[in-house]
Amino acid sequence: MIKLWNAYSKFQELNINNSKILAFLFVSLPVAFFGQTSDDYIKTGLTKYNAGKYEFAIGDFTKAIELDSLSDNAYNKRGGAKVNLLDYYGAIEDFNRAIKLDSTNAVYFYNRGTSKNALKNYKEALLDFSRSIELNSKDENCYINRGNSKAAMEDHAGAISDFTKAIKLKPKYSLAYFDRGISEDALGDYNGAIIDYTKAIKLKPNYPDAYINRGKCQMDLKNYNSALQDFNIAIALDSSDARYYFDRGVVKHKLNDYNGSIKDYTKAIELKPDYSSAFGNRGISRVDLKDYIGGLNDYNKAIELDAKNSLAFKNRGDLNDDLKKYEEALKDYDEAVKLNPAYWEAYYNRAKVKYTMKDYLGSIEDGNKVIEMNPENPDAYYNRAKAKDKISDYAGAITDYSKVLDLIPGHSKTYSKRGMSKFLSGDSSGACLDWGKALELGDKTAYDEIQKNCK
Repeated sequence: MIKLWNAYSKFQELNINNSKILAFLFVSLPVAFFGQTSDDYIKTGLTKYNAGKYEFAIGDFTKAIELDSLSDNAYNKRGGAKVNLLDYYGAIEDFNRAIKLDSTNAVYFYNRGTSKNALKNYKEALLDFSRSIELNSKDENCYINRGNSKAAMEDHAGAISDFTKAIKLKPKYSLAYFDRGISEDALGDYNGAIIDYTKAIKLKPNYPDAYINRGKCQMDLKNYNSALQDFNIAIALDSSDARYYFDRGVVKHKLNDYNGSIKDYTKAIELKPDYSSAFGNRGISRVDLKDYIGGLNDYNKAIELDAKNSLAFKNRGDLNDDLKKYEEALKDYDEAVKLNPAYWEAYYNRAKVKYTMKDYLGSIEDGNKVIEMNPENPDAYYNRAKAKDKISDYAGAITDYSKVLDLIPGHSKTYSKRGMSKFLSGDSSGACLDWGKALELGDKTAYDEIQKNCK
């Protein structure tokens, strides 16, 4: 079974609102130094900040602090400039100092929270946003960011609550609808997510990520043509994002447009030459078009770019299996399960290859793994039963065939196979009953067994 790389997870925006960092300009007592005061340096620092000259802004804010070491405002501004230079640890140090000087200012907790979010320290960020909300419950951005912290910790119900509060404070806030859609999607509420993404688009028509995420929800609902329309619009709005072409390639593959998917994956690779997943998915489409050499080359490149890509090894193993290169297939499946021990599909396919190579014990062992991870998979029981038959474990085979019939009642082939296992174990009457049932269900091969063994 060839499996596609999943499309990118839905995009999530952390609302690190730098303009917020410049809010609440508190005036400290001016201290003269060669004719300039601490406030003068804050003002010139803000001018440089607004011009994007963050390093120079930091220099002015530092001079302001040297002139007035009690200026919480200067520490806050310098922290904001550091955020823009991605120096989140340095920013947190400055926000800490600002909070120490004024622990009642909601903005300082908010700004420190955004830096902690950026560092993926979501638990502490959540505490900062909660404190900021206690000090100022009317800031929709704080609810947005706290919601994102909760979402990052898989508390999507809590995140939805915060995004909803942000929407109540600012009903036309497209980002709040967008982020709520992400958490609804994570909870499997694809229709609810589509409604929110649609609202975000209505408020902000040129919102490519909202189209992409809505398209992915449409894919989850198997509305592939609707998904394709959304991806087309996203690409029309922004033709420079490799992920958009990747996602459209996935939906085209779902629509059996393999040439179209190859074209999109190729464009994604053109925009992002180290895009391992795009090479891997292009390989799948090429294999579907029976371009096995092209597919193998793409799988090789995907692995070269990302040696930890278990799916690439699994798919290359599938191709090697199809090409009857069983030893190579085994090596690929070995690597796939080594990288991802929970990859039951790789164990399943390796079990089939081992069966083909007459390693029945090895096939049973892999079948055990598959059933341990996916106990409702009838194919796994069926294949394991076949391997047990080969080592004359007829009782074990009968048990597995019976489980298949529990999961798929009326499966004629399984009745035939179980009948043979019963016959070989000495249960002729049980065998004849199973063959009779198989014949009744349409398995004509059972007729010969009845004629030979059930007189």
